[in-house]
Amino acid sequence: RASNMQEGETVLVHAGASGIGTAAIQLIVQAKGRAIVTAGSQEKLEYCKGLGAVAGFNRHEDWASKVAEFTNGDGVNIIMDPVGASYVEGNMKCIKLDGRWVLYALMGVP
Repeated sequence: RASNMQEGETVLVHAGASGIGTAAIQLIVQAKGRAIVTAGSQEKLEYCKGLGAVAGFNRHEDWASKVAEFTNGDGVNIIMDPVGASYVEGNMKCIKLDGRWVLYALMGVP
């Protein structure tokens, strides 16, 4: 609810294979949105796709450029981010100008 997602919007879900991530994917799909995820392994990315994610990118690679490319440079409407600090730069590269960024944890803060 915090992001006010609308039908047809694209949402980037970091840690897509986590408990919150898997719930988010299913809720996004149910609301007729498009979920893109990041995760730490190919197995986790495939799991997320099985839940309905339209794309997934390894967090150990240049996921931000891949998300931007997947969206044809348009970017995502919403970012669901449990990491924070270390993802800020990447998130800025792939969020739309009027996008919403939901920071719900700070796993990337020392």
